[in-house]
Order: sequence, then C-alpha cells, then structure tokens
Amino acid sequence: MISVAGLISPPLIASYSASKFGARAFTDSLRREVAPFGIKVSGIYPGPASTEFGSHVGKNIAYQSVRSFFNVRLSSDYVAHRVLGVAKRPRRSLVIPWWYRVVTTFDMLFPVAVDWITMLFSRIKHKTD
Repeated sequence: MISVAGLISPPLIASYSASKFGARAFTDSLRREVAPFGIKVSGIYPGPASTEFGSHVGKNIAYQSVRSFFNVRLSSDYVAHRVLGVAKRPRRSLVIPWWYRVVTTFDMLFPVAVDWITMLFSRIKHKTD
C-alpha cells in the first residue's frame, strides 16, 4: 500500500511524497527480485481516502490543499474491496480511482504542464484563503 503521491509529487507535502516514491522503488525492486520464485508483488496507489491517517492530518493546510484539488475522498471499504481484487488477481499496480492513472500519466509525459497547472492552482488557492 503506497499512495498516489508515489506517482505524482503534489506541492506542500514533499517529505510524504518522497517516502512514497521510496516505497514505490522498493515495491518495484522486490517484484523483480522475487518473480523467478513465482511470488507476485503489487503496488497499490490510492488517492485520498477517509482513514484514521486522514483524520490525524486533516487540519494540516498542505493536505487540505492537495485533497481539495481533486475533491475526492475514497471510502476505506472501497479501497479494501479493490485490494482484495488485486490479491485474487495480482497485477503490477493498481491506481485508485482509475482516472488518477490518467493524471499520473499526464504528469509523466508533460511535467512542465503539470508544474504550470500546479503553480496556477496554488496561486488561486492562496489568494482566496
């Protein structure tokens, strides 16, 4: 269980994102290392979810900004259901919700555009607060 922050680096939570990129690298390396033994390793990348972690950091302005950008909150039951699906039918990765894969792919292909969009959003957000 990683986070979508392991695929795209949101502003204001650099240390969190860096830890998730590290978990992603570990997962990729482990998957390649144990594949010859028939062991499957999947990286699961959920977006913002309603969890105990979220309730602890919910008042943090950085996390509020990131969550408000897409205005999505997954239920923990939904995430658990999807994790069970991956356990039954392993695959390399699962991004939840599916359309976050579009966002992360766009970031990979057009990082300058994502930098510009993020900067624009940050300026608008800070002017209205």
